[in-house]
Amino acid sequence: MCLVPGGRRRSSCGSTDEYGGYYDHVRPPRALLPDDIPPDITVPPDQPGRYDRYGFRVPAVVVSPYARPNHVSHTIRDHTAILKFIETKWNIGALTYRDANADDLLDCLDFRRPPAFLEPPTLPPPALAGSNPPPCTPGDPVTIPPPGAVTPRRGGAHTGSIAVAPAAGTRMGGPLAELWGRAGARR
Repeated sequence: MCLVPGGRRRSSCGSTDEYGGYYDHVRPPRALLPDDIPPDITVPPDQPGRYDRYGFRVPAVVVSPYARPNHVSHTIRDHTAILKFIETKWNIGALTYRDANADDLLDCLDFRRPPAFLEPPTLPPPALAGSNPPPCTPGDPVTIPPPGAVTPRRGGAHTGSIAVAPAAGTRMGGPLAELWGRAGARR
C-alpha cells in the first residue's frame, strides 16, 4: 500500500459475508433495526424477519500505514462499521439508524504515532527461486481424500455428477517444484 500513489494516506478494510456455511459456537447477538421499514419477504421458504439479529461472526482485516500492529479488536461490529468509518472520516450523515450507531473501526488505527512501513521492508527471495526448493507441505504425501471417504450416490433424485475418489496411487503434497517440472515437461 505504501508504494501506490497516495498509499501513505489510505486505509483498506476487507471482510467476508456470512453465507450460512459456517458453524459458530457463539450465538449471533441482537442488532439495532436499520430503519422502521419491515422486510418485504414473500417467497417461501424465507421466514419473515426484522433484521434485528447479526449473522455469524466473520473476519475483517484493516490495512493501513496507521493500522495498529498485531491488534485484534474484540468489538462487536457488522458490515456497516466500514460505512461508519467512511462517514466519520468525511463527516457525512448516516444512511440508516444502524450505521449511525455502528462502531467506526478507529480502535484498529493509531494516528498518534508515525505511520508504520513508510518504506516497505526488504523481503527474502521466494523459496521456490532457490536451487533446492522445499516441498509444498511437510510430511509424507498421502492420498486425498482417503480411500473409501467418497462414495458414489446410489439411487435418489440426484442427477448431477458423482464425486469419486482419485485413482489409487494418486499422491498429493509432493514438492511443488517437482509438480511444476512435470507440468512444464508436458508442454
